[in-house]
Amino acid sequence: MDVAVDAYVQIWRTYDLGMKIIAFTCGVRHARIARMIDSHYVQRSAYLRLLRWRICFRYLHKVFKILGSISLGLFCVAALLWHHFGTDLSLPVLADSTPILLAIVGIIMSFIPPKKETAHIVACFVLIVIALVGTAVLTAVRLRGENSHKAEINTLGAKLDAVGSQNTKLSNFLIEERGTGRMTEADRRRGIETTLRNEYILSHDPIDPEILAGTKMPPAAWMKEKLHDLGENWTVSEEVSRTAVPSPRSYIVLAGGPKFTGPNTAGIEGSDFIAGSAIAFNIHYKNTGPNSIQLVDQAAVAFLKDDYKPETQKAVLTQFAEEVKREKKAFNGPKPDASNVHTVGAGTEEFITDSEWSDTWERIAFTQDDLDALKTGTKIAFVLNEITYKDAGTIHHFRMCMWLQPPAASAGIWHYCQIFNDSD
Repeated sequence: MDVAVDAYVQIWRTYDLGMKIIAFTCGVRHARIARMIDSHYVQRSAYLRLLRWRICFRYLHKVFKILGSISLGLFCVAALLWHHFGTDLSLPVLADSTPILLAIVGIIMSFIPPKKETAHIVACFVLIVIALVGTAVLTAVRLRGENSHKAEINTLGAKLDAVGSQNTKLSNFLIEERGTGRMTEADRRRGIETTLRNEYILSHDPIDPEILAGTKMPPAAWMKEKLHDLGENWTVSEEVSRTAVPSPRSYIVLAGGPKFTGPNTAGIEGSDFIAGSAIAFNIHYKNTGPNSIQLVDQAAVAFLKDDYKPETQKAVLTQFAEEVKREKKAFNGPKPDASNVHTVGAGTEEFITDSEWSDTWERIAFTQDDLDALKTGTKIAFVLNEITYKDAGTIHHFRMCMWLQPPAASAGIWHYCQIFNDSD
């Protein structure tokens, strides 16, 4: 502080010497100018002596004395806000309160005029300190808001880049699937249209709400250019039918429980088994319509197991998959006497027979011990089916696993397994 004051005095001495030289040059009476300049010098020197650090210390002491209780109360309130709500909520509250606090301080000082002349400096100092604190709070809030916004923008940009990268990988996969036969051409083209729409949405702003909703394709010229870049020789229409609804599809569903195939003089199903009867159950299924369906593949098998525990059900499913694989390997397709692949009309009911097969592809027959065990519950009958069918060019599957509750009898009680009932 002393160095600053001495430097300031030297500046005014230089100014004094310059004024004297100007006065002498202009022919003005030197004594009068000198007295006037000396008077200014004395006044400024006296004012500067007031700014020495001891006087400043006394001013600061007065400031803290005036702001003592008020500042302590405000500090406690700010600390409680920060502790309870955290920095993100406390700073905006303080920023909103800053103009009100400045107004309150100004009102108080206007009603309590300084008692001494030097107190004006204290009042100005107090206002400056409060204004600086308020400015610091406002600046901190603004900077935090800008940083938070930048972080949010960066995060959003990273997410969009990740989505765009995944969309590109999916598009490349669909292009590689061309001509492989692993998926239908219609499904492949729909997938490419979706990826191109996603790419258009990510690369353009603003976006037509209809394109976002999927009821409208991107501009035809843009789509044509992109399809050409991908090596595709087909085009799409910009408009997608807004009133189009998903095409109704047909389902294969179970039509009643499995039926016994014991001997019957009338030649109908549903009779109890006898020793020597084939382990076979008829499974009736139905096409719910409204479309005809094309059967692609059928797999059906029956097993006798010791229980129906979850681990047994998993083992049965594993054995079923192995049986299907073994059959396809042995016959290069289904067995010669398997049901023919054909079309099933809407509302038509058909059946398939689940049997247990030997290693030589002959049906295994019940023994009397098997029949007794089915009645006492020491043996459990399982039936499993998987029918692959095509509806409107799309592949679907009917899957079913059931076990027979003892005592086993015709029209018995069948339960679904905990697994392998996820048809699509």
